[in-house]
Amino acid sequence: MKKMFVVLFPQEEYVGRDKGYIPHFNECIKRRYQEKGYEVCAVNYIDSDGFVKLPKIKRVDADISFKQSSPYFTEFPKVPDFRKIAGDLKVEGYDEVVVGGYHCFDCVQKLAMEIYALNPNVMIDTELTEMFLHRHRMNDFDIENFNPNQKIDSFLSLEGEPDAWQVERMLKKYSHPIWCITDQYKKYLNDLLESNIEKE
Repeated sequence: MKKMFVVLFPQEEYVGRDKGYIPHFNECIKRRYQEKGYEVCAVNYIDSDGFVKLPKIKRVDADISFKQSSPYFTEFPKVPDFRKIAGDLKVEGYDEVVVGGYHCFDCVQKLAMEIYALNPNVMIDTELTEMFLHRHRMNDFDIENFNPNQKIDSFLSLEGEPDAWQVERMLKKYSHPIWCITDQYKKYLNDLLESNIEKE
């Protein structure tokens, strides 16, 4: 069974002052994926090695540099060619491809969508994105396993019953298969939405 974990643009600048959590990020990749037989591939800007430092990882370069991508360094930032990156990863023969990195609802989501076009067996590990900074400090964080439904559990555990707008937004946000929300959870959210609409 061929499996791959892809970490996109692990750039130190994205971490800011929180560089202390980088070793924990690396350890989570190691225990959650590498030690379980996943190949690990880091996708970096062409002028960077990134902060993911693990033995035997593959590397793929994007078609632009970090400075070309950042509005802090250029008036006209460029967007990486995610279709080319997906092709360079050669994901077609894999039983499972998991994507993490920076940033979850921007570049990571775009890359996952391009991978999905080549291989539908793809999932985003939302915890191994910029969300790691907060998630790894929480009591329910499991360094060795990712539960795609956890983000829905967190949403549902907020004080007070969510209103129809919040539920609808959550359903829309995570509707695509790349988020791997189970049908049971989707049904629960749909039932909750209908219940809220009836009350209004």
